[in-house]
Amino acid sequence: MIINGFDTKDISVVVQGVVKQNDTRICIDSIRKYLPDAEIIVSTWEDSDVSEIECDKIIFNKDPGADGFIRKFPFPQINNPSREIVSSFNGLKCVTRKYAMKIRSDMMLASNDFLWYYWKFGKTSVPSAVFQQRIMVEGFTTNFEDVFCVGDWWTFGLTKDLVNFYDIPLYKIEDKNYFEKRVNKKKKTYMHGLLCRYIPEQYIVYQNVKKIHMIYNSKYRYRDTCDRTPRIKQISDRFVKENFLCVEFKLSGVILPKNKNIIGPVSYEYGCTFYKWHRLCKSQGIPKLNLMQSFLFKMQKAMMHCKFLHQPRYLNIEHYLKIIQNYAKTDSVKSVSIDSSILNSEITFVVTGVLNKYLKYNCVLCLKSIRKYFADSKIILSVSNRSDISIVDGLYDEVVFNDELFNDSKKYNAYLINASDRPYTINWQQFCVFNGLQKVNTKFAVKIRTDMILENRSFLNRYIKLIKEFPKYDDKYHIFSQKVLIPSKITRDARSNPDFPYQVSDLFTFGLASDLLKIWNGRLVSEYDINFFKKKENAKLRNPCHFAHRYTAEQSFVFNLLDSSGIKYSKPKYYCDRNDDTYVFESEKIIVSNFIVDSFKNLGIKSKFTADRPPFRKFSMMNFDRFLEIYLINVDPWNKKLLLELKKYMPVKGWLSIYCHYIKRGGARLSKKIKELLKSH
Repeated sequence: MIINGFDTKDISVVVQGVVKQNDTRICIDSIRKYLPDAEIIVSTWEDSDVSEIECDKIIFNKDPGADGFIRKFPFPQINNPSREIVSSFNGLKCVTRKYAMKIRSDMMLASNDFLWYYWKFGKTSVPSAVFQQRIMVEGFTTNFEDVFCVGDWWTFGLTKDLVNFYDIPLYKIEDKNYFEKRVNKKKKTYMHGLLCRYIPEQYIVYQNVKKIHMIYNSKYRYRDTCDRTPRIKQISDRFVKENFLCVEFKLSGVILPKNKNIIGPVSYEYGCTFYKWHRLCKSQGIPKLNLMQSFLFKMQKAMMHCKFLHQPRYLNIEHYLKIIQNYAKTDSVKSVSIDSSILNSEITFVVTGVLNKYLKYNCVLCLKSIRKYFADSKIILSVSNRSDISIVDGLYDEVVFNDELFNDSKKYNAYLINASDRPYTINWQQFCVFNGLQKVNTKFAVKIRTDMILENRSFLNRYIKLIKEFPKYDDKYHIFSQKVLIPSKITRDARSNPDFPYQVSDLFTFGLASDLLKIWNGRLVSEYDINFFKKKENAKLRNPCHFAHRYTAEQSFVFNLLDSSGIKYSKPKYYCDRNDDTYVFESEKIIVSNFIVDSFKNLGIKSKFTADRPPFRKFSMMNFDRFLEIYLINVDPWNKKLLLELKKYMPVKGWLSIYCHYIKRGGARLSKKIKELLKSH
């Protein structure tokens, strides 16, 4: 049958990869429908169940195994370039027809429009091209911003060109989990998240470039996926423009069903769409688009670009969540059932700190505010045995006196310079709170400082609301029976400030009393850690804050919690250790699996910590919207309700809202119109 200039008898299709009966059957049926008379070859692994697969040939290959991981966070993603090379190459060697298509076994054809694009644009080439004709690839997964990144979901072209394309060596053992090796950790862009040296798309193209590098008369070495030196970028751009034809699945009709959800402004912004490819290659003798076609493509690009330009952060997050949905295996993600009914009589306030009624935020105002909004709750005062408690008579239910001999603020200083200004009080705080919590006999408890004032009951109302909205956690990092509420102040966003991973605020905590006792468990920080940077052997370590201690007080509480709970995690050598970005990824998992983070304003708490801080300090704190973002990424990427909640923090204003609404409604019709006009000319 003749379709778009091709006789389907001249086409072979290699279906490669794992045989999943339903997915593979749908793939083969779609090929039969849109490419009748085409030869179908299934290239899979030994011992695969192919009893229900109807095709012309089946090739059984020995599985070379996985090549480590592409990334482990937020969920493990296996790196499989060797598997792709083996199954594709061995299948293509058995092809008996002029043209061949390599397609994943979980993909399908929604149309045969890709043949028209290849017939009109794929047969053109330049003298310096490696292949006799262009190789057609997926446009949305081809990214000119990255080096050698060409979509590998499917390929179409001359059989001999595709055989040559996949005739490359397998992934080297030393390249597996390349960035986990200490010698390579500092080579990559920080927080890139990658573990492998090359992602599959880059590896296959780079190996082809290596075969013919003499064409470019250059001696070069592509170091790894983070290498974007100008010379490498120039070679990559030239190779891609001369040898490939990029068409996105909305035009080609070759789709990966689980990835159809990634269509959007981000795909058009970063992917190499057909129009973007056409503009890049227009000097290479390819047919021109007529004025109407060009105008419609420009309209499509302008609308998508406009939407992306004014909501880049939100759209990037949304796009990333869709990618996570497509590859994530969330076996370790679980959800806890919550009893959110909390009575005032079920709450005990453990109040610690200095008793001074003359400060702006003082103990008298603190206790009165608790009595005002939580009259039925119990108040336990845990203070030094030298405190004058007469100033708060009648404002508490029970007092715990702590021996001043344990007050480490009298012994140690927090800083190496101006040491007398800031004592180091971590052990004293742990000691006082632990002793106070020991007296709690209610279900819930609050740890609060004497210099904090409640303005209303908001923290309880917010907790009841948020505990329902954030029920999921990663079981590998889960500690508490129910999540604990903490303020955003001093809870660090390690992505924006990687010097402080694993840091959660110790200013205020609310949750089950049994869970608070896991944080405030009475374990003290060692003297070695308190004086860590005073030691000569540690004096040369990076210490931008001039701390005397090894970890911040907030980090120490988290490490104490993790160690006592038996959680396996990567522990930095000191507070600002940047040698491994796993610290940042794991700290995010720990926070979203165990805590709820909200602002003092939303919690209805007023203190000296609510005063405005310099912008850079605000940026490094984990605000509620940032907590919402990492919760979605790490444990609940399918939650559309919370995604829309996140959108409220990044709104499109004014006429742009109307314009973007138009894009949403008209985008599909515009793509259909473009396809019709292209084929009619």
